[in-house]
Amino acid sequence: MANGMTDRGQRLPPTAGIAVARALLAGEWRDGRARLVAGVLALALGLALMAAIFLVNASALDEFDAAVRRLGGSADLIVRGPRTGFDESLYPLVRRRPGVRAVSPELEVPAALAGGGTLLVHGVDPFRVAEVNAPLAAALAPYALPLLGADTVVLSAATALALCAPPCDTLTVRVGTQAVRLRVIGVLADGVLPGTAAVMDLGSAQWTLARLGRLSQLKVRAAEGVSVADLARTLASDLPAGTWIEAPAADSERAASLTRAYRLNLNLLALVALLTGAFLVYAIAALSVERRRPAIGLMRALGTPARTVLWVLVAEGAAQGMVALLPGLGLGLAIAALALRHFGADLGGGYFRGAPALHAHPLALAGFALLAVAAAALGAGLPARR
Repeated sequence: MANGMTDRGQRLPPTAGIAVARALLAGEWRDGRARLVAGVLALALGLALMAAIFLVNASALDEFDAAVRRLGGSADLIVRGPRTGFDESLYPLVRRRPGVRAVSPELEVPAALAGGGTLLVHGVDPFRVAEVNAPLAAALAPYALPLLGADTVVLSAATALALCAPPCDTLTVRVGTQAVRLRVIGVLADGVLPGTAAVMDLGSAQWTLARLGRLSQLKVRAAEGVSVADLARTLASDLPAGTWIEAPAADSERAASLTRAYRLNLNLLALVALLTGAFLVYAIAALSVERRRPAIGLMRALGTPARTVLWVLVAEGAAQGMVALLPGLGLGLAIAALALRHFGADLGGGYFRGAPALHAHPLALAGFALLAVAAAALGAGLPARR
């Protein structure tokens, strides 16, 4: 009867609800402290794993976007070919098309290093590259004439740091079955050329790396007042089979597309870790409800509404999630920073050298925090409904 009056008509004053919450929480903290700490640690570890995986993935994409911007320069369109490249006779055809202001022919060759690993050699025309990539041209300006040598290269800062012990004079790469020694004449400033890479004169690269008459891409800049979309359609009609046109931004989109599957799998695994923490909270809450059934029954008999007891237990679970936020996010940031420092943004793939900047992404971290609190509250709420 008291229950019916309380649930349907009479309500306890707010102070009574606070007293109920204090009594339940104080009893659990006194008798089940180890279980509460275990739930908090499980949630913190799950949250840390989610945050770390997201931050590493985001840093990898951010690094790739930055690399595309540095390499793409001010080109409006890029004509690409297959891995083996395309015939260099396409270059004058594109250069003479109406609406084309400038074209920079380039060759990209992944050359195997004698000591292991791969060096991405960029063959460029030092006098043409300025029209589509001013930062790279400015960095190459001191080496423009020496770079015309048959075996001379300029290394990226990351390559010099990772592969060369001062003085850095030569590098040996394998071309087919032959070992070719490249003479290092300089090192680019940090940030100009990403990854394990080097720059050669285009003609020298074709000769030295056995790619005579081949190009990998043409970077095209449209004339003033010419629509890039219209120019792309015009050029596409003249391209031979196996070549295509794309915007520089398509590189980052392709990288995001190619890595979407593995990033989704990693995020799902991290979500499983968080749900494992929520399940542990559920198990702890279920045991706690069973242990406190006499106390809950007494409170109900004294007039405490069932809804009040439910929300007190849900708040108890949410409190565990809130306590786990600071250590969980802090540990996630530390794990991500450690992974980026030791493995790089590509986790050891070799595409980027050095430790990229860690971007915190506050909105995403806030979303993870809310998810952790919600998971903890749900884990406590399911057994509390009984």
